[in-house]
Amino acid sequence: MHHLFCLEYKRNILYKIYWHILKTIFNIKFIFPRSDTCAGCNIYKDKLSDTFAKKELSALITQSELHLRKAQAFFGLRRKYKAQAEANEIECWPFDYIQNLPLCFIPSNSAFYVRQLWYYLFVIYNLENKKVIV
Repeated sequence: MHHLFCLEYKRNILYKIYWHILKTIFNIKFIFPRSDTCAGCNIYKDKLSDTFAKKELSALITQSELHLRKAQAFFGLRRKYKAQAEANEIECWPFDYIQNLPLCFIPSNSAFYVRQLWYYLFVIYNLENKKVIV
């Protein structure tokens, strides 16, 4: 973008100056897109952008704020339990399916739909000693 800016406005400014102006004056931030977002947050975001009636809008805003408060409470509990587990006060074993991957890729329709093998990676993590069990 810096290069395009210099070409468009026929100005040769340093990248640091360009970056400083974007961050401080225009408050523009560049972040990585989120790949794993909350379905509830996405639904509320879509509904809020599509709703024009004041009555519906206030109800959606209230529901969205309640959803965010519940998420904050959950993450607060998670931080608390993690700190207790690291201090050896409790045992905490979070678990998750990290990724489900197809084992082989067969482009032939008959073989692809008849038998596709999957590799399910289920992981348990011990917060006390920071070891992973696969």
